[in-house]
Amino acid sequence: MANAGKRTTIAESEPPQSTWDDWMPLEAASAHIQQVVGGHQLATEDLRLRLASGDVEAHERRVIPGGGIEVIPLTPEDFKVSDALSDDPGPFLRFPFRGRDIFLRRADVCRIWPIAGVWMPLSVALWHIQQVVGGHQLATEDLRLRLASGDVEAHERRVIPGGGIEVIPLTPEDFKVSDALSDDLGPFLRFPFRGRDIFLRRADVNRIWPMRLAEPASPPHQPPSNQLPTKRPKGVGPRAWLVAREVDALMREGGKGSKWVDLDDLLNTIRERIGAKDKNVLSERTLDTALAYLRNRDLIDR
Repeated sequence: MANAGKRTTIAESEPPQSTWDDWMPLEAASAHIQQVVGGHQLATEDLRLRLASGDVEAHERRVIPGGGIEVIPLTPEDFKVSDALSDDPGPFLRFPFRGRDIFLRRADVCRIWPIAGVWMPLSVALWHIQQVVGGHQLATEDLRLRLASGDVEAHERRVIPGGGIEVIPLTPEDFKVSDALSDDLGPFLRFPFRGRDIFLRRADVNRIWPMRLAEPASPPHQPPSNQLPTKRPKGVGPRAWLVAREVDALMREGGKGSKWVDLDDLLNTIRERIGAKDKNVLSERTLDTALAYLRNRDLIDR
């Protein structure tokens, strides 16, 4: 974050531009960060640390009665917490400027906290798994079994009052349930570390529980587009249908007959195949009709 600039005032005659493009309110940024970082406390402390280090640019807006809106640039020093507050209940109670209108640069938020990051919060992972496995109990127990077998990498994050965020790697042993708990009401009541901020490796979740969209079914009573129907379709005359079948056969057989360039040569080849000695039996117009039908079915491209 650059050095704080000068305060500016947006007069009534110069209404502020939409904040959607460049700036986002603190509430919107916090909601975004929670999708990546986890719970409210983690998201708040992670954001404060980034603001205090200068990674995120921010400013405050105040309404001046009868004088428009004042924009006050904020510096990293504004977000540093004193030692006197290090033993308070939590960062969400001491976040600087709580209750004021703070705006963050949108580009900074999206760059530092991309939605599809390497790690995903447990709550997001469970929602994903439920789309594949089923209900909450099934998804929770399936996830626990995978964690206990080491198929999914996980860690826990804890907020240290006044000291940032601690990342604690978790092992498969942390997710195994003792025999004393085997007769409880259900896995969703005994899931290890319930209520704590656990993160799972996104690649593991997507690999084990992939979301596959159903393949669209073929339209009923319609042959594949690369195959002629067995009966003459309506709207196609007998001669045009005969020519279409012969052209389709030539293309499938390959060889010299399938590499026609001149339409007269193609027409003569078809006459020979059906034994039509009279040139008036098959006209160029009939050939054009047959070729148009085959093109519409993607059987030929010329």
